[in-house]
Amino acid sequence: MFSLTLDPAHLASMQGVMPDTAQLTFERLCPYMTQPVTVKLYPDADNLPVASYQLAKQLTDAKKNTPELRNFRFDELKKESDWPVPMIIKNDFSQLEPGNVLLLNANLRRGLGDFLLIFPALKALANRFRALGWSDKFGISTNSEFAHLLHGKDYISEVLPEFPNIDKVSAYDYVLEYGLHVDRMKDLAQLADWRDTDLQITLEVSTSAREKWQPRFMQNDKNIFVNWSSFDRQRSQNNEYFAEIKAHYPQASYFTSAFQNPVAGELFPGGPLNLWPQGKSLTDLCAILSCMDLVITTNTGIAHVAAALGIPTITLFTGRLYCWEGYWPDLHTAFYPSMMPIGLTEDFKIAQLSESELQVSIFEKMQEILK
Repeated sequence: MFSLTLDPAHLASMQGVMPDTAQLTFERLCPYMTQPVTVKLYPDADNLPVASYQLAKQLTDAKKNTPELRNFRFDELKKESDWPVPMIIKNDFSQLEPGNVLLLNANLRRGLGDFLLIFPALKALANRFRALGWSDKFGISTNSEFAHLLHGKDYISEVLPEFPNIDKVSAYDYVLEYGLHVDRMKDLAQLADWRDTDLQITLEVSTSAREKWQPRFMQNDKNIFVNWSSFDRQRSQNNEYFAEIKAHYPQASYFTSAFQNPVAGELFPGGPLNLWPQGKSLTDLCAILSCMDLVITTNTGIAHVAAALGIPTITLFTGRLYCWEGYWPDLHTAFYPSMMPIGLTEDFKIAQLSESELQVSIFEKMQEILK
């Protein structure tokens, strides 16, 4: 584990001043990391943010292209330091004395879908701890925007932000870095095969979040969420596709949430209504999707969330496929019974469908769902 502090040498050489404190977020590097982190030149027990080894390494490497990070440094926290440091579990823990365990966020680059995909492994790991007689205190540190995704997960006892303070971390006996390799999580949970555990991924939306959005959609005949854009531009679809869909089902109401797009109303002429300006958080997105009758998306992050909510989700697989071999998308039917993929071959490769083939497949799925 590493602590996050101000770098006095860099501050002195570059700014000529030595502030006592500074505050930063890491949203520029990861849009889901929204925690305001307070960092002190001379840290105390109330202000000493902690990061996993892997996350500290990734952020140190990011200094090359992110100059504002150079004002900060990561220092390793060792047993002989002034701070109480839990023991780090690296591999098997069956011979260790039972205790409380905190899972530490270990990957800056894991996205929304990646986080949901480790839910079965987290649950299996929690079950193994309990079977061995360990404490039910099984906490997790994760990107702040992901906290709502853990709503209702009784196997997680506490949710901490991406950089928890030392006093929170020291309340645990052990820490375990997670999110690097799904096979490592499988080994820690002692699963011979993924099918040996419950793989279905589910989400619950809090009552308050759903009540905020539900009245917006209650009077509509059918609510359909359409997302044509992706961070991978090869996946993004032509807006003309939407016109064809709307022509087939003109009685439906169409919505989207275009990330960081401030355009209110129709996203493009005749297009779906953009709800992002009214609800910019992941909590809002979950609540919006939970009110839909159908989701059609080329963005796999949205596909994961919608399908985990149990919403019929037509997922367009185009462009590059970011997969975990033998896991995703191979086991998609076990993860998400309501997901309907278009563009996957039988051996889970991209089928390279033509535009007309995509359109025909979408209409067939829509007819099946909206009949």
